[in-house]
Amino acid sequence: MTQSSHGRWLWPLLLALLASAGCGWLPHTGKAVAAVPPPRVLHLSSNVVNLADPGGAAYLRLGLSLALNGPVSGDPQVQSVAADTVLLQAGAETSAALLAPGGKQALKQLILKQLQQRLPSAGISDVYFDDFLIQQ
Repeated sequence: MTQSSHGRWLWPLLLALLASAGCGWLPHTGKAVAAVPPPRVLHLSSNVVNLADPGGAAYLRLGLSLALNGPVSGDPQVQSVAADTVLLQAGAETSAALLAPGGKQALKQLILKQLQQRLPSAGISDVYFDDFLIQQ
């Protein structure tokens, strides 16, 4: 055999050996991994919220959607409680706090935490801002 004929079968053999050896390094739990369905998204209508700025002249137009893992995606109670929570939490903020670095993220986390407490059966896993406009 010539050296070029060795190369034709040697490389595929080496790759097959490496691939089979690599499978031994992977952890095996013995359990099948169940596919996790993606969360459903519930879109809430946009709202205008008066902010807690001195003089009361600032407002926020806020639209958001919720990622739901629970069974109650179209329940009107979820929409009502979510809208109430958003209005109360956002209305307690000032425009300066929301415009500061990390202000939007802090509001998002606060809304998420409150919704998870008020609606535990909805399985709310995330909050997405669809609309966020501050007028001072």
